[in-house]
Amino acid sequence: MEGFVTRLYAASLDRAPDPDGFNAWVNALLNRALDPWQAARDIVLSDESIGQRETTEEWVKELYRALLGREPDVDGEQGWLVRLYTDMSRVAVVDGILGSAEFSGVAAAMGF
Repeated sequence: MEGFVTRLYAASLDRAPDPDGFNAWVNALLNRALDPWQAARDIVLSDESIGQRETTEEWVKELYRALLGREPDVDGEQGWLVRLYTDMSRVAVVDGILGSAEFSGVAAAMGF
């Protein structure tokens, strides 16, 4: 869980977690006050993350890094970009990735 929280901070907020924030997120996950879906959604859609003002393309890459722990595949990245430019909000993209079987695997690896 520590690695997951650190990855969310690094990819979404472009910084290392502060000790208080890190401990709060990790403890909430360990105590099951939050599940990985909630924690990830809260961090990647936080005001701090949104305030990064990245290009849409970089934002999608950072979602893959933060949520799935990998670089995006070309088809997946292009699919999300097309949806963002035509009919989908950033919130819906985050929810789509969090609803994927791949993210469920990430959560399962943490014991959820």
